[in-house]
Amino acid sequence: MMPPRLQMVLILYLPLLSRSDSGQFSLLVPSDPVDAIVGTDVILPCQLAPSQDISSAQMRWSRVESDSTVIMVKEGVESGGLGGRATLSHGGEGLTVGHVSLKISRVHVSDEGTYVCFVRTSSYYSQEYLVLKVTAVGSQPVISLTEPPDSWSFSLDCSVSGWYPLPQLSWSDPHRQDWTFSAETETTQDEQGLYSVSSHLQFPRQKDRQSVRCTLFLEHTGASDHTEILFTGAVFPVLLPWRVAVALLALLLVAAVGLSTGLLWMSREERRKRKEARDECLWLREEFDAGKLIPKTEWSAIQDCAVDVRLDPDTAHPGLSIRGQGWKVRRWEARRKLPPSETRFTEHPFVAGMEGFPAGRHYWEVELGEKPYWDVGVAQESFPRNRRVPLTPREGLFALGLRDRNELWALTDPRTRIPPEEIPRRMGVFLDHERGVLSFYNVENRNLIFKFEEKFCGNLYPVFSPGHDPADLVICKLGGAATVQTTLTQEALSALREDLVDVKLDPSTAHSNLDVSLDGKCVHFLEETRRHSVNTYRFMEYPFVLATEGFTSGTHYWEVDVGDLQYWDIGVAKESVERTRRIPLIRSEGIWALGLRDGQEFWALTDPRSSLPINQIPRKMGVVLDYDAGILSFYNLESLKLIFSFEDRFSGRLYPLFCPGLRGGPDLVILEHVRSSHRQEECQGKENRPLLS
Repeated sequence: MMPPRLQMVLILYLPLLSRSDSGQFSLLVPSDPVDAIVGTDVILPCQLAPSQDISSAQMRWSRVESDSTVIMVKEGVESGGLGGRATLSHGGEGLTVGHVSLKISRVHVSDEGTYVCFVRTSSYYSQEYLVLKVTAVGSQPVISLTEPPDSWSFSLDCSVSGWYPLPQLSWSDPHRQDWTFSAETETTQDEQGLYSVSSHLQFPRQKDRQSVRCTLFLEHTGASDHTEILFTGAVFPVLLPWRVAVALLALLLVAAVGLSTGLLWMSREERRKRKEARDECLWLREEFDAGKLIPKTEWSAIQDCAVDVRLDPDTAHPGLSIRGQGWKVRRWEARRKLPPSETRFTEHPFVAGMEGFPAGRHYWEVELGEKPYWDVGVAQESFPRNRRVPLTPREGLFALGLRDRNELWALTDPRTRIPPEEIPRRMGVFLDHERGVLSFYNVENRNLIFKFEEKFCGNLYPVFSPGHDPADLVICKLGGAATVQTTLTQEALSALREDLVDVKLDPSTAHSNLDVSLDGKCVHFLEETRRHSVNTYRFMEYPFVLATEGFTSGTHYWEVDVGDLQYWDIGVAKESVERTRRIPLIRSEGIWALGLRDGQEFWALTDPRSSLPINQIPRKMGVVLDYDAGILSFYNLESLKLIFSFEDRFSGRLYPLFCPGLRGGPDLVILEHVRSSHRQEECQGKENRPLLS
């Protein structure tokens, strides 16, 4: 049935539009996704405006994700797909008034996606996109005791089945404390695409926790449902006879086999798993009791205080190099000669943030990776910058420092040794100026590493020391001040090229029709399929190839020469992206990219796709991934104009992704900045290049 909003549009405007005699027309489709439930029928509305007789026109409905035709009408002959479930829904007056809506019967999960309504007459053609979202409503959450409660915990399972899209299960107690992080979740998907989810939780017994709730949430619709189990005195009388029965049965078995140990009711493996679960839960309880593991609600409140800290080059020690527009710092090979400055650190290899904090709550993060030496903290404005002093709170410095890769210290007086297992790869710093608290957290596990408690006065500046190794210390962008430049100046381009990464193609991921050069800088589409080694990394359906290196934080920049290629895709993909079957090329599947088709159709692979102006099609393109800010930008290197920018919240490792087309043609080339002008000729000049596989 046609949505009421679209009916109203047609009633009001079609009589006016029908007066046009130009032969031109447009297609009216809903701008919002059309929702359907599995097993029901759905109509995807599409109507010509102005209305006209299109009985002799060519009409086609197709799927964007699979480039396949769903149904076509040509010369009055209708040919359908989807196993006969797809038909044209002409309405009461049929094609004579321009009704070309698509009806899909008995909707399947696999029907979800982006559809194209296309109509061509003898003098004009038009096409529009609309999205079908499919939902399947499954069972309510069911909580069950998977084993009898012991003196310290309950072993619980929460399960649902028959849902689509993938539902989320979460656990909480009466105090709204989130226990989801300590649960183990298993997900399966059947042949119809429906999900079953089971979440297992080892829930500790405490007097103030008399119940636990399992909540199902479906992000697509916002629907939720929950089940709660009460741990009252009534639980144990119900379970106690079960325990007695098991005990009696065990005694009978023992008597029958003469105290044989081979028929114990619990195997060694089951004992081991129970012990591991018990140890895990005890550890969680100890972490909470010790104040180390931060509850999710408190962690969210801390992250709400996020600020973007930029490094001030005027404060940097002469032996430090500030890179990446003030987000990165590393050690110079030699000390530079710089003009004297009262703000510059000259004795300690530090650099300060541009902004100091005289009050308030502020949170920032630092990517440390595997660096063997670093210092991170805050310094009072009075901390001496041009003479050597002890690095202690008495002098105005509050910081943590790593020495020789495995010695982590709080720079107190005397220093406080922190266990090696607390050494973070990514660290969060939280300053609560009024309360006089400076806290350091391991971002990966939400653990508190160390906390200074002091009465702060005046401005406190974030300070950093990258140590002696050449690797960058990276200040993470948390989104507070992220901006995208629409036009690059030469200075801005030079600054981006400071973040230029050496992107090389990984032949083990390349589709069997792709030929990767020995140096990993060029890729070419071959008409014939090559034999290759079988692995789980290779793309089997799309002619894609990934880079060898992925990114989980920071800002990264690379340049690509697509030349005269008529078909290509450039972007990034998640490490977990599906590689063995066809999927929609959209961000929900882990792909953010631009694509060119037949040299004329230029798209951003959004959902639905975003058409881009033909005059923006680049020959050389710069790609900027700002992981922490959640921004992926594409620039035309000839005009220095922004082509398109994705904004998202990235997670997991992202790899540069490339597709050189579906037909033989020029190479797609990853530019090396030093000798990029000759790169295309070098690639094309290679004969009989071996395929790396």
